[in-house]
Amino acid sequence: MTNEQILHKAIKKAIKSGFQELGGFFFDDCKVINKDLVELTHNSRYSSGYKKLSVNDIIFSHDFVKSFWGEKLISIHIDKYLDPDGLRATIGTAGTYIKFIIPAWQYHLQQMVLCEEPLKYIKKFL
Repeated sequence: MTNEQILHKAIKKAIKSGFQELGGFFFDDCKVINKDLVELTHNSRYSSGYKKLSVNDIIFSHDFVKSFWGEKLISIHIDKYLDPDGLRATIGTAGTYIKFIIPAWQYHLQQMVLCEEPLKYIKKFL
């Protein structure tokens, strides 16, 4: 699957889950122009229009990731953590860990930011 196909399927999935507004522009469909550019379109009985945005403007927007992954709370367990000044990782004693409870979209947004190819990360959830 090409990056353009991944992006198109991901946006369509997000639209089905309620992704319909970005930066004040309401839309109901998308067209992937190339690997870097997407056109969001709006067609209704009363008006129509389009807006071109970069791929990163879309996939890293909170509205997109909230619609794509949802707001269900998930639990993250980490057995390694940074010391207070954040300079080195330390390991807790046996059986200890840090637990975070965050919305799924926040976790996946963080993971995408860390990826060299965020669209490949998104592909796993299509």
